[in-house]
Amino acid sequence: MAPRVIAWAMGALALAFCFAEARTAGEERFEVPRPPEWKLSLSLAWPDLRMLEYLPTDQTLEAWQDRLTIQTFPRLKEMSLERYLDSIGRQARRVCDQVQVSEIVTGALNGYPTADMVLYCTRFIESGQGEITLFRVVQGIEGLYVVQRAWRVAPFSLTAPPVEPGVMAQWAEYLRSITVCHPAVPAHPCP
Repeated sequence: MAPRVIAWAMGALALAFCFAEARTAGEERFEVPRPPEWKLSLSLAWPDLRMLEYLPTDQTLEAWQDRLTIQTFPRLKEMSLERYLDSIGRQARRVCDQVQVSEIVTGALNGYPTADMVLYCTRFIESGQGEITLFRVVQGIEGLYVVQRAWRVAPFSLTAPPVEPGVMAQWAEYLRSITVCHPAVPAHPCP
């Protein structure tokens, strides 16, 4: 099994115009704006998780450098955000030479708890490539929602990650633009 499948659990969401939108069994909505010049490259669905992956239009699943992954986990709605992100760090430690995980930063989005984290994998043991991933996780009523922005890079040292801080900050802002809402719950209104 590929390291990214082991390291990052996968699933699929429904696609709506310029947004990726997921609906669980109820009416809760998870909307993520699609970046301009990015294309849907993979859509998977299982009962426990759903996923969409986007890549820039000039990249492929086999040779990507930039990836946006959108996931929903209907059965993980009771899992704490910190526990989910800790599990990602543990999984990465099994498949990477060296791993550094940022502090988990918690907050709120439209009345829902959120957590953000950055994971640095200096080199995947199987592929020989490094990866840096930003995570935003939202604890919904009907599921756990995750957006990941990953960069696949040459192996690197933890003292000199290859993604510029300004680029990371722009994508962190993008991750904060996602929406989770529930039209039937006044505490979580939809736009």
